[in-house]
Amino acid sequence: MTTYAGSGVLDSVGNTIAGEFLADHQLLVSQAGDLSATRRLVSAAPIVSGTTYLTFDSYRPEMSTRSGVRMMFVGASEFTIGQTATGQTEYQLHDGCLVMRAEAEQPSMIALKIGDRQIDVYLGDRRSIFTAQITPCSPVTPNTGERVIQFHCGGIAQWQDRGNPVTIHQANLTVPFIRAYTAIGTGPADVTAEETLPRWVDGDLQNAAVDQETARNLTESLAGDRDLRNGFRKAFESHRLLKVRVLAAQCLLQLGDSGAILDTLNNEEYRSTWELSIQAIGRYVLRGTDESQQVSQALQTRVGDNAELYLSMLGFLKDEELHGETGSAMIHGLESTVMLERVISFQRLKIITGKTHMYEPERSPQRQIVSIRRWQQ
Repeated sequence: MTTYAGSGVLDSVGNTIAGEFLADHQLLVSQAGDLSATRRLVSAAPIVSGTTYLTFDSYRPEMSTRSGVRMMFVGASEFTIGQTATGQTEYQLHDGCLVMRAEAEQPSMIALKIGDRQIDVYLGDRRSIFTAQITPCSPVTPNTGERVIQFHCGGIAQWQDRGNPVTIHQANLTVPFIRAYTAIGTGPADVTAEETLPRWVDGDLQNAAVDQETARNLTESLAGDRDLRNGFRKAFESHRLLKVRVLAAQCLLQLGDSGAILDTLNNEEYRSTWELSIQAIGRYVLRGTDESQQVSQALQTRVGDNAELYLSMLGFLKDEELHGETGSAMIHGLESTVMLERVISFQRLKIITGKTHMYEPERSPQRQIVSIRRWQQ
């Protein structure tokens, strides 16, 4: 009978040590209390219970658990280490992406919590791989806070809701051996068979290489900076590479400071990154009320009374919303004298419709009367 992986040992203050961080060139921070108290981890630093950990876009930090399972967090993610009702170590993914691989041939059972869903993950051997992704529903409703959850199981891997027996599926390589599950919150999961793991696991090879190089450059610029926020701000303000400055702005966003990334939307130099920045802010806004309020406050200093209007545009809008007040406001925003308003309006219109009508938000609206008229029509 397979049992849970070991719960590890205790540190000097009684916290469970669940594993250790593996690589300095990646970026993982611990958060004690509010977002102002963050600490960057170094290689071999213990991962302990009762602490929230944050990862960032373009980074793929890994931890080795005491049970012989390797975990990799992909991009902007948040997780903690907790305990089950029976005292076993429980790995809790609140947002983002997780990859788990078995490092040994003997089977193990891992207690995992994804959002509000408590599951057991079975990893049978070295071929076993399990991935999880949790993202906000669109739109987030404060009453439910539900999340979209996706699991992928490869090789001799399986998951089951806590308290139910785990059904072990032996890998049959004559058919697609990736099993995909999609659910809303704790609801029933739709199951499909797929030939590959999600793209984010390995990423597009060329883009992934560029992202990793950018991440390394940012990490190197942080050397010697104890104040991580200050290090990110200095990189944003003075690094010679634009991609590094944008990544620093994205990292600040994860730490609750959206000012830098909003400033990139008001600067023509960052034109090539506007769409990705809009998407990053949109994901952040949909995480919850606190994140939404933080972005709203930053917007107020830049667009005044229009802050709530542009905050609504940064969420993931549906096509039918183009026919309401928000759609009209987007069209009106194309005529604004404030570049930030034009950029948000145009990028959201472009994302939803796939069209540009030759509009360029960095140019004066007075020179784009024909393009604006096309959008109005």
